Amino acid sequence: MSRQSILITLATMVALALAGGVLASCDLIQKLEDAAAGSADGETFKAASAEDEPSLATTLQSYRNCDGLLAAIKNAALERVGPFGFDDGNYWRREVVAVEEFIQDDGAAADFSADFSADAMPSIARDMPSEAPESSAAKSAPQAGVDFSGTNVQVVGVDEADIVKTDGRRIIVSGREWITVVDVTGDEPIVTGRVNVPNNYASEMLFHDDRLLLLSTTYGSVRPINTEAGAADRAITWETSRLTVTEVLLDGTPRRGNTLHVEGGYLSSRSIGSTAHVVFNHSPDGLGFVYPQNPRNESSAARATEANRQVVEESKLSDWLPQYRLIASDGSVQEEGSLLDCSKVKTPSDFNTFTTLGVLTIDLDAALAKGLASATFAGGRTIYASTENLYVVTEATIRPALFETEDLRASLEERYRTSIHKFSLSESGATYLASGSVKGHLLNQFSMNERGGHFFVAATLGTPWGTGPSSESFIHSLRQVGSSLQNVASVGNMGKGERIYSVRYIDDRAYVVTFRQVDPLYVVDLSDPAKMKVLGELKIPGYSAYLHPLGGDLIAGVGADATGQGRITGAKVSLFDVSDPSNPTEIDNWVLADAQSDVEWDHRAFLWWAPEKALVVPVSSWRNRDNNGALVLNVDKSEGISLRGMIRHDASSDNYNDYIYRIIRSLVIGDDLWTLSQAVLQSNDFASLEEDSRIRLPNT
Repeated sequence: MSRQSILITLATMVALALAGGVLASCDLIQKLEDAAAGSADGETFKAASAEDEPSLATTLQSYRNCDGLLAAIKNAALERVGPFGFDDGNYWRREVVAVEEFIQDDGAAADFSADFSADAMPSIARDMPSEAPESSAAKSAPQAGVDFSGTNVQVVGVDEADIVKTDGRRIIVSGREWITVVDVTGDEPIVTGRVNVPNNYASEMLFHDDRLLLLSTTYGSVRPINTEAGAADRAITWETSRLTVTEVLLDGTPRRGNTLHVEGGYLSSRSIGSTAHVVFNHSPDGLGFVYPQNPRNESSAARATEANRQVVEESKLSDWLPQYRLIASDGSVQEEGSLLDCSKVKTPSDFNTFTTLGVLTIDLDAALAKGLASATFAGGRTIYASTENLYVVTEATIRPALFETEDLRASLEERYRTSIHKFSLSESGATYLASGSVKGHLLNQFSMNERGGHFFVAATLGTPWGTGPSSESFIHSLRQVGSSLQNVASVGNMGKGERIYSVRYIDDRAYVVTFRQVDPLYVVDLSDPAKMKVLGELKIPGYSAYLHPLGGDLIAGVGADATGQGRITGAKVSLFDVSDPSNPTEIDNWVLADAQSDVEWDHRAFLWWAPEKALVVPVSSWRNRDNNGALVLNVDKSEGISLRGMIRHDASSDNYNDYIYRIIRSLVIGDDLWTLSQAVLQSNDFASLEEDSRIRLPNT
């Protein structure tokens, strides 16, 4: 049956992160310099490594005034600047960022006002009633998990941004240059408004009451023109990536509110109650470095180096730190300038990068404003957030010399470490607390968990790109002692020659899946963080790339089936019984040959609706187009896994339709199951929604 979609493409993004204080990365070539006992200019923090490893400590320093901060930046920059700026081949910084297509937006007031003129608005918005309907906040609000399914998140109470949001009354969709609001309280879904947001390509949203934040990376200018004497090279604005936070107001007719542009790119975000923490990174792209005409000519390279050193010497703090611009709904500029107070910026002693990682804390109960911001100079990879703390994982600095010989590459695999930095979260922003490190690399945010004053980290030895026969996975327990995250204990002997494919922490246990040819599921006891132990394991073909607790002693796994030699054969959903932790069992599984599921890399595509025991998993097949859609499975301990139905949004055999009608999100509102695809993202047609977009769960 053909089904109209209402959603957007999967926004794939590797989240890096930071928060209000400071963070630093480990240098794997040499031990980092010990910091001075104190600083004449500010306070010094020391990040210690695990107790049972050689010290790879780094210092994190704050400054009492802007002059001290600028001097520290310049000193570090002068040591590293060369004929090609900082990208001189002397070191290589591995950094993973989200990549999107950008369309230039010069931010002119005329352009913003045009977006909201009556002629420019779609007819659906002009036909809205002049009087605003009753605010949804004033009504009795449906309850997430009872009346509707929200975003599938890692930690209860910590919301994650997504491309679709609902409050049980409205479905809000982030599509191509539009935010669309659909009222689903009646017999028929009704589009109540659309808000035009230029440069929006399925960007993520955070949602609280009647205020929504659209978080995206755009391209354009933030700074005003600099006409100061002696700054000719920087006397014009430059186009650069921007973190753009767009406020959408949902009380009454949906409409755009304020817009905040910050130099940098969006990385990740979390919201706790009415407070949002938005993580971004910024590179000083507008310094004005020159490049030698003939790189092979020593004289030409020397002249370029000298010119670039002069650029550093003449630079101002605003050249290094992100600037911001706050724009009202009518296009007028409300505020602009430097986003950061100097006291909120910290620098590491191993100054390996001039990229700034920062966090914005934004009040979702008030009109969008500048927010509270903190930052540091460091690279990052991913984040974990509890209701009280934020943990940031940072990348190591890798020099090209480490790849020149087999011995050096082997040494790198042996010594590779991951740094972790802890920050407290509150309505007043993020504050740096402590740092530490563990051997090896982490898979994703699910590798981390905070419980009972301890922080648990699952890691595989070696680099993220070099799993070999000597690889092994561990869970480390850490605790904060002063400004250090100290290693309390570690438990290993998991997955020899394999790497971690998924992790899930449930109460005082961890469940770890590794894979190379078969899928060992390990059950790890964390009840005593000082004496953790592996209780049992289960080996089955294939792997689970995502684990989800179903309540009681049941866990669902979504991943792939495989032969005994590790060749992938199709998508697989497993049901595990862990009531006996020493002997976990697979009760049942459902395999769809020649297919895969987006859940493997995006947990937000997974839906478990406990009241109906319904598990919904999007699938796509590389051989059978009839298997492109969403599996609706009934999952029960006594009955195992059974198919309730396959939902498809298009029956065409056309390859393009296979793509645009891929189901990416599923949600439940009342007794209705909604399946959402990215077709409307391509067509921009939200004028109507067919009734068969919604299915009664009892009749699935």
